Amino acid sequence: MVCLSGGKNSYALVDMLIVLRKSAPVSFDLIALALDRKQPGFPGAVMSVLIFERDVPLYVIERDTFSTVKRVVPEGKTTCALCSRLRHGNLYGLVEANCVTKIALGHHRDDIL
Repeated sequence: MVCLSGGKNSYALVDMLIVLRKSAPVSFDLIALALDRKQPGFPGAVMSVLIFERDVPLYVIERDTFSTVKRVVPEGKTTCALCSRLRHGNLYGLVEANCVTKIALGHHRDDIL
């Protein structure tokens, strides 16, 4: 399962895994998952088109964690830690429910590396 953030790095990771799948010594299925956290500007429509062009199944899961983050984190403080924790918690729950054995994160360059 490749987790898409909507940024260029997560699409690059999908492309790298598509290429790897052709030459890897083991076979594996590839699915893409995007977590719509109800944050304004979520690129769901663009994501669907770009992943469809790559012939990879895309699942968009809706979880309103954005409201929780806005409610809990004081104005002007960074939201990254809580947002990340909620995002990963949702992803891990989906992994268990769908028998996924590996998660690939590519939200920024360090994830890909």
